[in-house]
Amino acid sequence: MLKLKEGRWEHSVDEKGRFAIPAKIRKAGDKWVWGLDGQEVVLMPQQIWEEKLIAARDPKKMRLDWHPFEDEPDPQGRVSIPAEIKELGGLGQDILVLSMGDHLLIQNIPTQEETVLRVAPRPFQSSKEASEWLSRGDNVAYYSRPDRVIVGKLISGDGIVFTLDGKDKNGILVRLNQIPYCSLYPLRPKKEQKKEEKDKSPSDKLLDKFPDFDLDWPDRKKKQWFDDFARLVSVVVQVSG
Repeated sequence: MLKLKEGRWEHSVDEKGRFAIPAKIRKAGDKWVWGLDGQEVVLMPQQIWEEKLIAARDPKKMRLDWHPFEDEPDPQGRVSIPAEIKELGGLGQDILVLSMGDHLLIQNIPTQEETVLRVAPRPFQSSKEASEWLSRGDNVAYYSRPDRVIVGKLISGDGIVFTLDGKDKNGILVRLNQIPYCSLYPLRPKKEQKKEEKDKSPSDKLLDKFPDFDLDWPDRKKKQWFDDFARLVSVVVQVSG
């Protein structure tokens, strides 16, 4: 099976709805097919589309569902997003092109707020989740306001409310009792491998700090983490109303 090279690219669609297929992807085919996989806009080499049709139980239904549209890149490698596909997929002017192995996924470039909401810390979603975290002994954070963040471990609880032993941003030991699970944020254990920092935007570097909190960090780094955590959670609180 034909396999596309990995990558992700940002484009601005021109006034005619065109953008250039990335050069290292373009050689995969002279003709391409647009389609809608559910609500996601996809673009694939014609060969891949034909293979999908052959494998489909009902090719007619697949054509009706996918709204396929054949396209041929111009000499500059540009393709035009069909008006129907663009409307049904809700695409705007600035798009993100993602290689998905056998096809390209076309999405709107997420706004900063959308990025934050997607990866920002979120509280426990159920008493069961909080109780499991208690048994694991992993770190949690308590947030009540931007200047009140406590990080530590749950030491007891009945599934609804918990006792937390932790520290604030100044390193002061704090014990909190009767904290409802919905006010506690799970923090995954520190990752074994450091993430690659090259080519990351400032916002990505900020978001990468979550949830890799480490109680052994120097005080200055921990204080910065507390400030960043409070800022991100404040965004979530404001947007959710």
